Amino acid sequence: MAPTTKKKPTNHNHASSRVGPGAQHLSPLKARNNRKKKKVYGLGHEAHLARLRAELDALRGDAGPSEAPQPPLGHEMPVVPDEDASMDDWVDEPLQERADFAPLPPLPPAAPIGPLPTRKERAEKNVRQQCASWTVLLPKLDEPYAQYQHDSHGQPPTFAPLSIAHDCTASCEALIHSTVQCLYISHTQQIRVITCQCMPVGVLLVRHGIFPASPTRPRTGVSIDLLEIYRALFERSCDAITALAAALHTIYDRRGFKVLSSRVGPYYVPVNIR
Repeated sequence: MAPTTKKKPTNHNHASSRVGPGAQHLSPLKARNNRKKKKVYGLGHEAHLARLRAELDALRGDAGPSEAPQPPLGHEMPVVPDEDASMDDWVDEPLQERADFAPLPPLPPAAPIGPLPTRKERAEKNVRQQCASWTVLLPKLDEPYAQYQHDSHGQPPTFAPLSIAHDCTASCEALIHSTVQCLYISHTQQIRVITCQCMPVGVLLVRHGIFPASPTRPRTGVSIDLLEIYRALFERSCDAITALAAALHTIYDRRGFKVLSSRVGPYYVPVNIR
């Protein structure tokens, strides 16, 4: 039996370091196997390549450009005289500019674009516009509100009709159509309002006992009788708006009126108020 020798590492002849962190030894580089660099072709590759080259040569021979026959050397082509070349009365006419092909005027310089407003600035601008709209509308509501208070004093509550139209006497051409969701004490209903530019929608609503929630194009209106209840409740409660909203939700739900929202769905009160 042949004696076995222990395989020595590649760095066995390197001197070991006795001080410091020690000597750094690198593994020896091995030659790369050349078999991994060779391209591998399948069976019949040479025959397939030869067939493709033959087809390419055939296409080049058939579709090559046809050359026109050249005249032999020393032979000159006859020159055909041009009839217009011998005309003595040839005069160049000046070009006339047409009006439809006149050069376009230069474009005006573009106005410089300033920095875009921030979210806070846009919100402040909307608040100022809404405040200005309320300032214009509120003086117009004094007379219809006083007339409604006079007509409804000592009378049972009344409701606005399902359709309100204004008879314009100024011959306004454009009509304004609006749909308003009205909130009453015991129910809700939608009414259609048809008016013009000379009569604001809010004025028509106040005449029928509905206060608009927006000064220009209201989509929601609150009954003036309901606002009277809120005023009395506000004078005796520290959180009148939450209490009134919860109470209205309970009344509407018990009477079968579902107040829906396009964002969160049905109105929901998180506290148990029943």
